[in-house]
Amino acid sequence: MEDKRNAYEIIGTNRDAVYMRTTDQARDEFIIGKVKDTKRGISKKIERLEERIKITEGHEKQKLIRLKQKLQIEMNLVDRACLQIRNSEQRAQYDAALDARVENFKHEIQKERKVTEDAYRILFTSRKNCNDNFSNSKKIDDFLFKMHSGLIKNKTDELELLKGRQSRLEKDTSSKGFREKSGLEADIAQIEREIKRIDKAYEKIKNREARTLYDEELEEIQKQEDERIRQGILRKKYSVEKYSQTDTIQQIGYKPLEKAARESTIRTLTRKDGTILVIEQIGRLGYRNVRNMTGMIDAYRITRTVDGEKKWDVRYTNLNMIDLSRNPKTGKIENKDYYDFVANIFLSEDSIEGTKYNGGYLGEVIKDKDGKYFHDLNDINELSAVMKLNTIQKEKDREGKDKKEGEAYEQ
Repeated sequence: MEDKRNAYEIIGTNRDAVYMRTTDQARDEFIIGKVKDTKRGISKKIERLEERIKITEGHEKQKLIRLKQKLQIEMNLVDRACLQIRNSEQRAQYDAALDARVENFKHEIQKERKVTEDAYRILFTSRKNCNDNFSNSKKIDDFLFKMHSGLIKNKTDELELLKGRQSRLEKDTSSKGFREKSGLEADIAQIEREIKRIDKAYEKIKNREARTLYDEELEEIQKQEDERIRQGILRKKYSVEKYSQTDTIQQIGYKPLEKAARESTIRTLTRKDGTILVIEQIGRLGYRNVRNMTGMIDAYRITRTVDGEKKWDVRYTNLNMIDLSRNPKTGKIENKDYYDFVANIFLSEDSIEGTKYNGGYLGEVIKDKDGKYFHDLNDINELSAVMKLNTIQKEKDREGKDKKEGEAYEQ
């Protein structure tokens, strides 16, 4: 199976993180460092597997051997990826191809859009065609009536022709005659189904009242399809879940904040489109990995109203709440650039929605040497800790559900 990751992802980073470095030499060094770290991690996994293989027998041993082979393939992929982007000339060529791949991916998703065979299409027209070319409902009614009548007449004529051929073959008992009659029966049944389909479609749009109801149904179907396409793009754009290495996280601990502490963290942000975001820190996740590195990431409840509906989601990141505050004396935002970036890009609706594919991991707001902010999803330790928390929570939820079902059964 073709590996769908790009070279930056295979070595354990992303293109934004590489180009945050301002010189080609710094980028080269960053890439080489990432390659060494990734290969070191794979080598340690292979060493642990080799130790287990020595003391394991049978089917379990074969599973471990196959896993070792996969890791060796991954090591080769890292080497190949490094060759593709190790210097500025190769990166320039690779980036051009990568940009083309991204555009092709978006195009492929759009091509997957399901075209609903609606009543208009069955009558060889469209809702847009009817509305654009006829000045009133009566003219649309007449047009659809003619289309329906013409289609039914064509199908009926075709049906009568086939039935005539069927009648002439009634007395033919040869094997050839039998095969021809069987084929005619199938063709007749198909045309009868098409006639029913055309009649059913016409009933849905034959007059203004019917069309009003049916058009609402079509709009809802279109909304659902638009959302399906949008989620496909968001999953590709934001999801880094597949790079989670939960086995590298040795220990985690989650501590909810007390009510008084939560209230002191509440910030209200306004997006450019007028949407108001209420951000509240509700907890803190601590972790330690196998290299004994420790870290913290905060959990926030993000509440807002979208299309008249109140929504809230829990997302994991580390925000600078002071920079999002207003000066108590002047009332001005402490860091307007940071505030605008967080409100409109980092916590955009797409970002909040897309990062649900990472268990709610939002990544970090990074500031480069030029003072420009960007959205970074590159911290594998933070991602892995959040994914491990998600896994533990799901197991607890499953155990709780099993327990409740067991108690209900006993009662």
